[in-house]
Amino acid sequence: YNSSEIFLSTRSNQNLLKIRFSNSFFNFASTRQPFKGLRAHELHFTNLSNEYLANSIFDESSINEFYIENSLNFIGFLDLSNSLPNGKLLHRFIVIRSFKIEQLCSHSLPSFVNQETFHEITIKKCPNIRSIKPFTFFKYPHLKSLYLSSNNLSLIQKDSLRYLSQLELLDLSSNPLNFIEEEAFRDLSSLKRLYIEQTQLKIINERQFIGLVGLIDLKLSKNYNLEYINPQAFQDSRNTLRELHLKDTRIRLIDSFEEDNLE
Repeated sequence: YNSSEIFLSTRSNQNLLKIRFSNSFFNFASTRQPFKGLRAHELHFTNLSNEYLANSIFDESSINEFYIENSLNFIGFLDLSNSLPNGKLLHRFIVIRSFKIEQLCSHSLPSFVNQETFHEITIKKCPNIRSIKPFTFFKYPHLKSLYLSSNNLSLIQKDSLRYLSQLELLDLSSNPLNFIEEEAFRDLSSLKRLYIEQTQLKIINERQFIGLVGLIDLKLSKNYNLEYINPQAFQDSRNTLRELHLKDTRIRLIDSFEEDNLE
C-alpha cells in the first residue's frame, strides 16, 4: 500500500476492531493523511518497509493499540509539523522483532499518544537494540508498564529511565545486561514489579536500586552469574519488598536483610 492511494477515515464507523497491513510501504511525507480520523481498537503493521512514519498522519485518530512486527527497516517516528496530532490517541505501543532499531531514543516512539491514558510500551525481540539513550521517555510521564525483554541491552545508563515516576512494572529480562549504573532507577518511585531475569549481571551494589521505595516484587532468577548482592541494596524498599526471586543464581547468603519482610 502507498499512503497517497488510500484513505481510511472511519469517523462514522464505531465498531472497527482491527486493521492489519502486511508488506506495507507508506509515504510518510504525503500531504494526504490516510489515517486522519481513523477509529480502530488495533492498528497492526507486519513487514513494514518504511524507516520512519510521520506522527502527523495519525491526526484526529482514535487508536488504542499500535503494533509493528517483523520489520526489517522501521526505525521510528518523525514530527513533520510544529503541532502534534489531535484527538483521542494511542494507549499502547508494541514493537516485536524490528531489526533496524539499534538504540532506543525519543524518535523510536510515537508522539500521537494520550498522555493521561497511554500506559504501556512493549519493545521486545529486537536483536540490534543495545542501549537506551538518556531521557528517551520524557514524553511519557504517565506510563505504567514498560516491557523491554529479549533485546540486546547490555547496559542501563543513569538517565535512561528518567521521568517515569508513575511506572509500576519494568521488565528487562532476557537481555545480556552486565551493568546497571548507580541510581538508574531513582525516578521510579511508583515501581512495584521489577523483572531482571536471565541476564549477565554478576553483582548488585548498594546504589543500583536507589529510589525503588514502592517495590513489591523483584525477580532476579536465572542470572546464572549473579553471586553477590550488597547488604544495603534494598535500603529503599525494605518496608515494601514482599517477593524476591533468586532461583538459578549463585547467591548463597544476603547479609543483614530482615526475613520477615519477605513472604
